[in-house]
Amino acid sequence: MAQTRKERAITRVQQDDDDVIITKETYKGKELVIVDKPVAPYIRDGLFPFMDLPAELRVHIYSFLVPYSMVIQHALTFKDNEEHWHVWATPKLDIVQHPSSIPSKRAFRNRLKVASQLFHVSKAVSNDALGVLYGSNTYKFTVNGQAHYPKSMQSPQIFGHFSDYENGLERLRDLRSIRIEVLLDVRYYWAAKRQRARLEYFVNVLKEFADDGDKKSLLQELQVDFVLPQRDDLPLLAGKADTLDAGKFIFGLESLAALKGISNVVISGVPEWYAQCLTLCIQGKGKGGHVKNLEWPEVEVKKKKKKKPNSYKSGSDRPYRSWVSTRKWWQPLLDWKEFAERNGIKLPENIEEYWEVVDKKLLAEQ
Repeated sequence: MAQTRKERAITRVQQDDDDVIITKETYKGKELVIVDKPVAPYIRDGLFPFMDLPAELRVHIYSFLVPYSMVIQHALTFKDNEEHWHVWATPKLDIVQHPSSIPSKRAFRNRLKVASQLFHVSKAVSNDALGVLYGSNTYKFTVNGQAHYPKSMQSPQIFGHFSDYENGLERLRDLRSIRIEVLLDVRYYWAAKRQRARLEYFVNVLKEFADDGDKKSLLQELQVDFVLPQRDDLPLLAGKADTLDAGKFIFGLESLAALKGISNVVISGVPEWYAQCLTLCIQGKGKGGHVKNLEWPEVEVKKKKKKKPNSYKSGSDRPYRSWVSTRKWWQPLLDWKEFAERNGIKLPENIEEYWEVVDKKLLAEQ
């Protein structure tokens, strides 16, 4: 019996492909032939070439896995009598681009989830993701005037969690944006000494890795905020906060002048003329070179050793003479007045107060 045209077509399809499934159905009184072939699942041959994607696309993908375009800061907390670093991030812009740990009155909401397993995929992916983590975010560090233990002047606490693991300080050279908050929470002369020493230590560590011949520092943005909190903010504020002048603490920031080659610099909370001087020094744009050291006159004074308590020695020690500087703790070590005049920066009328020799009686005795 001869085949119809439809049957011949079905036979040809079956001969060409054995996997074809042919079913017959009736639709509106007419016989239909449905030819179907199951699709085999797609199996990738090898790995997806992620690193071959454009850099912009890879950065966009990383922004969903690690903090991106945020301000990351640290706070030292205590739990079970042990120190712990609490790290949280807030977006740089008002538009939230990534879930962040935003403080509320009751608790933290929208906690930041970091895909840390990303750093274990491969060395290439890890370096790529670390570049986004350290390059796209601003890292905030706080330098206060409180005593730190066991080290106070060169306290590792100023580096936050970077000081909490091996080779953590080396990562500072990968940061492109840093914000330093100099918090005047202790308002007597020890605060100026501690902050000056801690900022000097901070700068020395940054320069140590920036001067490394193998890998230069990538730091491009620096913001320094000199913050004077209110007494209501810090109920245990030490010192006479209502009587001391905050202007006596601004020269603790002099150590920052040792930084060089940072293009974007913002200094806030200090007098305008001083902020301009620091900015020019850090950017390396000052006319006539760097700011010069200031030589304070020295005077010879009589001193007397204090007798140790419970000492069995009778009588008092003989007085001796010693040379001491006429500089007071709140006065500068660098000649900012000369630097400002050299660079055309307008100075306030009372600028001489910072350079005036306070103890004129000592000089009169010379």
